[in-house]
Amino acid sequence: MSIEQKASTEQRILEAAEKEFEVKGFDGARTTSIASAAGVTHAMLHYYFRSKTHLFATIVRKKAETMGKLITTTFGRKDLPLEERFRQSTGEHFDYVISNSKGLVFMLSEILPNQELMDELYTMIIEPLNDYIPALQEELDEAAGKGEMDKVNAITLIRFIVTVNIGVVTTMPIAERILKQVGMPMEEYIANCRKENIDLISGRLHIRH
Repeated sequence: MSIEQKASTEQRILEAAEKEFEVKGFDGARTTSIASAAGVTHAMLHYYFRSKTHLFATIVRKKAETMGKLITTTFGRKDLPLEERFRQSTGEHFDYVISNSKGLVFMLSEILPNQELMDELYTMIIEPLNDYIPALQEELDEAAGKGEMDKVNAITLIRFIVTVNIGVVTTMPIAERILKQVGMPMEEYIANCRKENIDLISGRLHIRH
């Protein structure tokens, strides 16, 4: 089997597993159903992923890495002012969180009660940023030293971005009920949350123009 075929098979299994987890939860998900949906044998599924736990961990890791890289990509754009980089990265991360809301809600429901898993998830989000965080901190410190903004810890700021955006998803079930009562379309609510989160992060920087 070629590298491309192997990657394609792995991706099919991961996509099938994510859907199974979303519908049935971790305990209710069955690897036999996942294998069938992915078009592979049960033995092949276990060849690629040793267990249901390994499958779940792989999905979590990939999503966490994607979120970390989304933030990194915009932070690295030195052609943009610092504030604009944070505004763009917050918006791009928000869009990813919303478009993957069901999967993220499921993962968090499984992870939140387990502090060890929560710590591991945070590490996976921050890990892709490790190469860039020192340079970002230096840039933030330089701007603060010039009196252009308040002194800010880079890791704390990134954690803030992740937290406020994911917070919109975790409170979505409550928001849906309220929105029905007040007659506000979900699309309008999401757009408002996006703008408010971007403004919140921008305001946290306290950049003085």
